[in-house]
Amino acid sequence: LNADMLATIPKGMQICGRRYEIEFQPWLRLSPQDLPPPAGFGTAARLAISEDDSVWVSVGSAETGSGTGAGECGVQMVQLVPVCDLLDPAPREPPSWRAIRPHVRVDGDVLRFAPRESFDGHWLDGQGVEIATICGDAVLWSAGFASRLRRSGVGSLSTEPAGLGVMQARRDGDGRLIWADKDVWTRCERTSFVSLATPAVRPTTILLARHGEREDDAEFQLNGRDWASTAERPWDPPLTPTGRLQAWRLGLRAVHHTSVLGLAPLSKVFTSPFERCFETAAVAAKAAGLSTVCVEPSLSEFFDEGFYRLWVIRGAEAVRSIGFDQRRLRPDANKPAGSLAPLDRLTNVPGAAFAAVDVNHVPFLRCEDLKYRWGSFESEARLMARMRAFFDHVAKSFPGQTVMLVSHAGPTQALFRSVLPAHKASHCDYSALYVL
Repeated sequence: LNADMLATIPKGMQICGRRYEIEFQPWLRLSPQDLPPPAGFGTAARLAISEDDSVWVSVGSAETGSGTGAGECGVQMVQLVPVCDLLDPAPREPPSWRAIRPHVRVDGDVLRFAPRESFDGHWLDGQGVEIATICGDAVLWSAGFASRLRRSGVGSLSTEPAGLGVMQARRDGDGRLIWADKDVWTRCERTSFVSLATPAVRPTTILLARHGEREDDAEFQLNGRDWASTAERPWDPPLTPTGRLQAWRLGLRAVHHTSVLGLAPLSKVFTSPFERCFETAAVAAKAAGLSTVCVEPSLSEFFDEGFYRLWVIRGAEAVRSIGFDQRRLRPDANKPAGSLAPLDRLTNVPGAAFAAVDVNHVPFLRCEDLKYRWGSFESEARLMARMRAFFDHVAKSFPGQTVMLVSHAGPTQALFRSVLPAHKASHCDYSALYVL
């Protein structure tokens, strides 16, 4: 595979792939597809990409690539990179890369690349009052809330603040934003993304995140196999290679968001003692330039009946019926929940190659205090109280710092509902990140 081959792809042929930035250069990772031979290359040049392949297309600048105009890019080269080389948690340094969303399209015989349109800046409404700051995909309103920005076409955007409905705007020839309700926004001259009302002592910034893709979910989705039925520790699945990649990107995005929002750099990471969370935290910490993570039992999984029913019977699929023979229970189901994820075993899991356990951290909640077991489950109220107590502790203990909490879907959602009860707490996807 080489640049000349892809540069002669017939007009109209669409190449599918995910967009990335590696070492500050735009790349495409091509998705599984089967392209016919480009003109003049014969059948040997057919581009067939399967799920097992990893084909990366480096898209260069107009000066060095085959692009023909400003803001355009052509293909520089194609190389095969084994996925394990990117995700293997070996001592060698992982690649420095972060996700971006450029516009990439096939135009004639080259791939075109154009940077995403930016609306970044501080904006005044029609009355000359500073109303919001736009930073990337975030609209930070002066009233103290935030909403997500969506681009709906060249020069157009929309956003949906809670309780206000969808708001749409377009940029006019003078760079102003003209909203559907006829309000007109103009940029103000301030150059930093810092609030006008910056307090003398800045509050703690807490980044709330969920772990990356877990092995049992991936096995069931891809192969229909019940991973827990044969696992030695079925309640504690590790990350998949994709999960490690998600964790690496999580760390890079944490660095990006704190920088764009004018926040203190990430200084500490707390994680649930379950392996999938510890590995996510360790990989993210490494990506953010940290060498240790703090293991905190307060961030543990939600010990409700649903948690136990996924693994309580050895060699059987997830127990979803109401009744079953209690004599078939795994012995671990009757042990205190705090014993399911002992802290000492984390020194031997793959994530330990990225960041070590902070031995100086004194847990806010001890593992021994998690006494739930099969038949004595944790309630949603107790879960929310557990998560909120640690959240408040972190908020008071690290003023002016930025701290990340890595937990599970249920606990993360419970904390979000506790901190922001007026906002709908949607399902927290793998490696999702909230800035609180």
